[in-house]
Amino acid sequence: MVSMDSNVSQYMAQLGFLPVGENHTNSGPHGDFKIDVEPPRAERSRLFSDLKLLHTEEVSRLHHECEHEARTLDIGRSELVKASEANNEWLSGTEAMLSLTNQADSQRETQWETDRMSLETLLDDAQAAQEQVAHSFKKLDAIKQKMEAARQRQIASIERVGLGTHSLAHSIESAAASTGAIPSHDSSTGTPSLLEEYYDRKGDVGVIRESLLELERDYHGGLSGRDLSKYKGEILLLSDHEYESAYRSKRDKLEQALLQAEGDVDALCRDLTKTGQLDPHSRLSYRFWETAPTPARSPTPVSHGPKFDPDIVCQINGVRTSCFPDTGAGANYMSPACAKKYGVEIDKTRTSYVKVANGGKIKSVGSVVVQLGFMNEATLHPVEFVVLPKCRQKPIFGSPFLSLTKTLTRYRHRITRILRNAISCRVQYLGAPRQLVYGTLDGNAVLALPDTGSDVMLLSSAYVARHGLTVDPAASHQRMLDYADGSSSRTSGMVHGLQWRYGDSLDEIYSADFYVLDDLQCDVLLSYDFLEATQAYTAHENAFLDVDEADVLDDCDSLCTVVLRPEISTKLKLRNLFSKSKGPTNEELQALDASTSTGSRPLNDQTWSERRRRLLQRKEDNESAALRLPPSDRQATLARFKKQWEIDWIALMCQQPLEMQQADGAGTSS
Repeated sequence: MVSMDSNVSQYMAQLGFLPVGENHTNSGPHGDFKIDVEPPRAERSRLFSDLKLLHTEEVSRLHHECEHEARTLDIGRSELVKASEANNEWLSGTEAMLSLTNQADSQRETQWETDRMSLETLLDDAQAAQEQVAHSFKKLDAIKQKMEAARQRQIASIERVGLGTHSLAHSIESAAASTGAIPSHDSSTGTPSLLEEYYDRKGDVGVIRESLLELERDYHGGLSGRDLSKYKGEILLLSDHEYESAYRSKRDKLEQALLQAEGDVDALCRDLTKTGQLDPHSRLSYRFWETAPTPARSPTPVSHGPKFDPDIVCQINGVRTSCFPDTGAGANYMSPACAKKYGVEIDKTRTSYVKVANGGKIKSVGSVVVQLGFMNEATLHPVEFVVLPKCRQKPIFGSPFLSLTKTLTRYRHRITRILRNAISCRVQYLGAPRQLVYGTLDGNAVLALPDTGSDVMLLSSAYVARHGLTVDPAASHQRMLDYADGSSSRTSGMVHGLQWRYGDSLDEIYSADFYVLDDLQCDVLLSYDFLEATQAYTAHENAFLDVDEADVLDDCDSLCTVVLRPEISTKLKLRNLFSKSKGPTNEELQALDASTSTGSRPLNDQTWSERRRRLLQRKEDNESAALRLPPSDRQATLARFKKQWEIDWIALMCQQPLEMQQADGAGTSS
């Protein structure tokens, strides 16, 4: 049990609060107490003023401690200046000794040798002095870190005192407004009030978040230290795999604890809001906490806890680095600074324009080809990156590379999650989409863009107008979005409670709120949090479509119809898959006829399933073979493989067993 300060205990006793028995196991911000007798109003006001004075004195004491630390820092700086001056004197003496040695060299050879040895001794002393100065700089940095830690502790202390004041003031105001007995602790059970428990859990949330940030700092600092030790040839106590495993284990435990604490805070907030004990939109709530409590209705199946970014650790030209997997990017991208870091020369003859989510364009600097290998994997891949002048610090893996390497599906262990300490909303849409996911949104078939680089769910204003959706234009439902080119814009509102289904699934339905963006370059955009919460890449892998830039139709509903309605004609399927407004070429039709010349009668289940398995395996083998080719030959080979594979796939769909065709027809009609 947390013991109260004697002065605080005295004033709270005079206010009518009595300590609770020792059988309590929980405590509030200022200890456990209950209200016995309500004191007179004037006496209560005077005592409450004295309590505020105690709070002010505590803050003043903490301020004086910080001033003392600042004076200590100034003294350290003065000592550092003196050390630097002494070092300069040593250097001056060294230069003078060198001059004397040169003059005496022509007169006495033996004396010159003696002076030379003395000079070497002085040089060693000077080097030692320089190392001492460097050590002093390190000590100064350590002092700065301690100062920052002290400042954070001071802020936390002030917040705790402020929260206690807020809780006590709320209790006193409730007592003054009540005409009957004031509800307090249940003396029979020893259960603390919900308000105290709410603030306790809020404090736990802040502590866990700080622990996560500290873990991330220690992890990346440890990576730098390990790289330095490897460079020096030192023996590491832990292997790379053991180091990563230990980090992931600690991070997972903290994330689980944070999600649990966030859930407790949300539940307590709803209970307190219903009883009128807490206003989630009050100024005090925003003063001490980062965000207002979560409303009772969750707009998406995504946690309202901390924000995380996906991260892939790999080796680029032998340099260990972190990369960002972005399914909303049509290619791989990096900044000129990254290209310089990896020691590659930019090919400035290969420039292009890249479109961002709001329609803006960025002109690329050029492109580079690097040797890339995933961690704990021996294979190296030649990978091409487009160099953008305004690009995030990490290299970006686009959708084609992620699909080709199966990083989002079969090899998801390559992806880790790191805490993102930011409050802005990003939409990292770059270039033409290369992967879409089909599904239904409120019963309307749609091709959506899955964007792991986006923090929000988006609809285009054109899609909203086309389907007659109702937009809530309230300011609280508008967000400022940051784009990959450094620009930003504000959404125009929100559409609430839309029902999303992956593919033609009838079982799993997800309710989500979407922000509306006027110039969005696609109809529907799904955020990273939504994709992760719904396990899109594992549970709904079959709903994803890999497309080329030329395959994106002006009318996406036609392609969606191809996927959702298997009974339409084979030629229309082929026309939409190849995205040619004038239809397939004669060669393509002849290839399709050759594939179906053996007869398009339905096969039995076993034969059809075996052919389907072989066809899917052939696709994987072709992609793996293309991955080993140089980047210049890779795209053409993939396009050739893809065209023939799609023809064979359509032919197989025409021979689908009758039971499956009837089931598909029933799903479509429903």
